[in-house]
Amino acid sequence: MFVQRGLTSAMASPDQYIRCNDCSRVTYDIVSRNDREIRIGRFQTGGEFRDGTHQTRYVIYRMLKVGFNEYLLYLRPILPHSEEPT
Repeated sequence: MFVQRGLTSAMASPDQYIRCNDCSRVTYDIVSRNDREIRIGRFQTGGEFRDGTHQTRYVIYRMLKVGFNEYLLYLRPILPHSEEPT
């Protein structure tokens, strides 16, 4: 199985993903959110992040504040057969 790491857009975006060349599935590794999105989404370490585009759920295992109002969320996918995050 071969995977490709990339950014989400042609612009310099901090969202990073891994794409499987066999099944073309996209799995996010790091996503960027601003302070307002953090408050509205109630994101926190150990919480859940949902990607509606690819129908994938993730556990947030680290939040890093990288600017005045920007956070990087480090994610791990929740596999369909695994339990809910604790």
